[in-house]
Amino acid sequence: MHVIATTVVWLVEIFPTIRGLATRGISKNMNIKLGPIIAERTLTALHSDGSQTTARVMLGKPQIMQGSEFGDFITPYMISVSGVEKTHFMAGIDAFQSLQLALKTLAVELRDIERKLNVKLDWEGGKDGDLGFN
Repeated sequence: MHVIATTVVWLVEIFPTIRGLATRGISKNMNIKLGPIIAERTLTALHSDGSQTTARVMLGKPQIMQGSEFGDFITPYMISVSGVEKTHFMAGIDAFQSLQLALKTLAVELRDIERKLNVKLDWEGGKDGDLGFN
């Protein structure tokens, strides 16, 4: 079984805004539930042996982060591919920022999944490998 690693720690190092949120009580070990799904995309995972499986990406509704004294928001999302299902989140100072960061992070995570699982992800609405999360 492959493990999909969370990118919260990596993004804390890259984006100063996230770094600021990390000191505001956001923990990479938070137990995040997906909650109401506001968008879902089905992808095809093309394996090196020629077989195909379905991959799903689900985006949860932005929500106020539990326990935040500043009213920070998180946007949870779930990626399900090759039997692995993992819920992640991105945080922002408001709902828009957390949503934007979640969508940008999805693009990075899906490319990482392709590399780790040795699959090629495809979306019927994309051209030349575009999964629509750029």
